[in-house]
Amino acid sequence: RRSPTLLAQSTPIQVGDFEVLHSVVITKYYDMAEKTLDQAHLADRDNDEVAHAYVFYKRWVHLVCDVIPKHNSYRDPRYQIHKASVQGQMRTVNVALEQLIMRMDVVAEEHAQKHAEKRAAHEERPKLQREDLRAAEAAAAVAAAAE
Repeated sequence: RRSPTLLAQSTPIQVGDFEVLHSVVITKYYDMAEKTLDQAHLADRDNDEVAHAYVFYKRWVHLVCDVIPKHNSYRDPRYQIHKASVQGQMRTVNVALEQLIMRMDVVAEEHAQKHAEKRAAHEERPKLQREDLRAAEAAAAVAAAAE
């Protein structure tokens, strides 16, 4: 265990949104990755949370591919079980992320279609109002001529 003065002197390496603090036990990073993956799975189950699921999956990928490998203890044999566990999850997460992206594309397309329909209806409304006004004016002109 390091002394508090050595902890204060440890230099973090900046990696994306996370700093790798070599003074923090690598298992904390693996725990963070596991919790992030749990959050991704929870958000993925709820179709209204696809954007959140995407963020959590991408965060997990960033942690296990960019952050954890930068830690000094990454190659330490004591932590290889964690490394193997994460590597075993890679394919599953990749498939989940690909499926999520396809679902997000469908949702985006549906949203764009609804927006286009609303816009078309909104643009059609003044045209219909003008036609109704012309018909009313014509009816009034016919009624005035009949008098």
